[in-house]
Amino acid sequence: MKKKSPWKIVAGLLVIGVLVLLMLAAWIAFRAFSAVSEARIQWEQAEKELLTKGETLSVEDFVPPPIPDEQNFFADPLWEDLSDRVEAEKKGGHFMKARLPLEKRQTYDLNRPLSEDERLKLEKDFPEFAPLDVSKDAVHVARELWKQGEDAGSESKRRAAEFILAASSMVEPILSRIERLADRSEARFPIHYEDGIYMGLEHVAPLLGAAQWLQLRGLVAIEQRQPYKAAADVFLILRLATVFRNEPVLLSQMVRASMDSLAVEVINQGIREHTWTGSNLRNFESALAEIDLIPALALALRFERASFNISIDSLLRSGNNEVFNESFGSGKASSPATRYPFYWFWVYRQFVFPDDKAYYNQAIQTWVEALDQASQVGVSSRQLPKFSAAAKASVFENKKRLFSALIFPGLESGIVRVALIQNQIVLTRIACALELYRLEEGDYPESLDALAPRYFDTLPADLTTLQAPRYRKRDEGDFELWSLGWNGSDEGGRSDKNRKKADWVWGG
Repeated sequence: MKKKSPWKIVAGLLVIGVLVLLMLAAWIAFRAFSAVSEARIQWEQAEKELLTKGETLSVEDFVPPPIPDEQNFFADPLWEDLSDRVEAEKKGGHFMKARLPLEKRQTYDLNRPLSEDERLKLEKDFPEFAPLDVSKDAVHVARELWKQGEDAGSESKRRAAEFILAASSMVEPILSRIERLADRSEARFPIHYEDGIYMGLEHVAPLLGAAQWLQLRGLVAIEQRQPYKAAADVFLILRLATVFRNEPVLLSQMVRASMDSLAVEVINQGIREHTWTGSNLRNFESALAEIDLIPALALALRFERASFNISIDSLLRSGNNEVFNESFGSGKASSPATRYPFYWFWVYRQFVFPDDKAYYNQAIQTWVEALDQASQVGVSSRQLPKFSAAAKASVFENKKRLFSALIFPGLESGIVRVALIQNQIVLTRIACALELYRLEEGDYPESLDALAPRYFDTLPADLTTLQAPRYRKRDEGDFELWSLGWNGSDEGGRSDKNRKKADWVWGG
């Protein structure tokens, strides 16, 4: 038998190896094609289902219509610095940003630290508060001192009130200007919705700062037994909160809710200290009855979904890990996504993102449908499934749904916070009626049944159960008022920092 040449044996093995590699490559290509096709089919099905339900996935459809300048709160030179944008560059692409830095904008006083001269003067006049923290915004320093004064006793509280009046002189001119603009009936800030995470929301922080100063001023007026001055600040805060009413952006609606909460805290403080007149209380209840944060929250979630679809796709196309880390606070220097962003983003976009996008869009739909039915079924953990845990599990187990896992926890927390504030508004409406009853009868009623139909056609229901809140008159001459909270369990009026596990208590 003729012996085979070693070279022929090697050549044969090479041919076999090449064939095996070709077969393996063909199998990988088939699997990749199948994965891409499956993910895209999932997204196409999800998109079709949403469109069939009448949902819109286009950002342009959420842009509110323009209004005449004479009706527009933002049609004033005060806000021009915030909407004046220029193109800037960040590694991986271009984006738009405000032309002027924070410290050069007209609204800077609302959110700035104390200047050196201001610090020295205030420390001289109020040595007990020295040294003042100049690393924080002045309004936050004032809020901390007010809290310390409340905890320390009447004299400390009086001095904290005097400090706030002295410190707030720096913002009085701009607050007066904002108060004049608040007479205008509408508000449209020129947001560039199509720019996604760079749409420009520079007006949010100044307005929140203005509301925080107004809240402090209102609390001081209560301390000084000036109810009508305090009430004026309450109504101005509530008016400023409405400028976000037509902005379909989750951040805007979160800030709107926070501003309403600031006003509610002033009202509640006045009720505790028996400051308000009957007229004040009736006007508060009437104003709070007009506030419903839930429909705007549902609209904002729909907009966030549409914005997500274009923003994340654009991000993945760019391969810009710097923008990714800035947007989501994620990514380690040693991760493949950070070292090789273009390839990682390309792979994720082709093989995984359509499934992630389908999951995200459908989950948002479940939430908004629950919020749309809030007036019939309430808003609580029973109505809103917890998607963030499932999305996180998917990331760790299947390396899928990365963006859903990153985004859902913040969205869920936002929903819970807005629901909590809306419920506080309901409880404060009832507290206004309880205080009015006390003014008229000399004491609080034994049960909430005494309030309707005397002050309400029907008693306002709490948001989570759509039932009457829990109420207890105390021997100390005050009362306790609470709803069952996010978990739907009655904890007997126990509050907790974890808003998902405890009762939602009036004034808590």
